[in-house]
Amino acid sequence: MVASWKSSLGFARPLLLISTALANISFLASMLASILGTANIAKEDSARRVTVYAFTVGILLLIVSMIIFCWIVVSTSLYYLFD
Repeated sequence: MVASWKSSLGFARPLLLISTALANISFLASMLASILGTANIAKEDSARRVTVYAFTVGILLLIVSMIIFCWIVVSTSLYYLFD
């Protein structure tokens, strides 16, 4: 007996993938801006502003991806495949 998830939410999984990827990119951009500001390669004020904005966007996208994931799990039913 193998348990599988059957989902009728075909659009939610790509949306989950996109929001997670954008959250990761945003976190990496905030780290890059922070490092460039610390190393005095970029202006410290603008680097700090970019760091805060990118980190905030990353957190919001991560919250969105968690909501989508919970929505997928709750709205699908578990069914069993019998061998």
